[in-house]
Amino acid sequence: MAEHAATEVVRFQPLSSAVDVMFWHKLAQVKLDVLKLSQNEVPIQGHLSGALLSTGTTRAARDGSLWVREDAFEERAASGAATVPGTLVNVNTIEEFRGLDKKQLLEG
Repeated sequence: MAEHAATEVVRFQPLSSAVDVMFWHKLAQVKLDVLKLSQNEVPIQGHLSGALLSTGTTRAARDGSLWVREDAFEERAASGAATVPGTLVNVNTIEEFRGLDKKQLLEG
């Protein structure tokens, strides 16, 4: 059996990502109540769904997807969750959005 294990090829599935609908509701609340017209970058976190327990307000597939949920703005990770740090770039107008160097944001 040990000989067979040494010849196995490790395969990785590409990571898929999704934004939970409740994230957009929370972002609107944070934008109105906290960020307002601020254009500061905001630290957020995503969660690997294979490490999450499903809650009543969110859906989470257990396929290893990266989810951005309504708790993305909380500093404390959900119990037992594998978190992935990220940054929210907040803009206030479509012109500001169009002016962003999106390639640099994705690479940096």
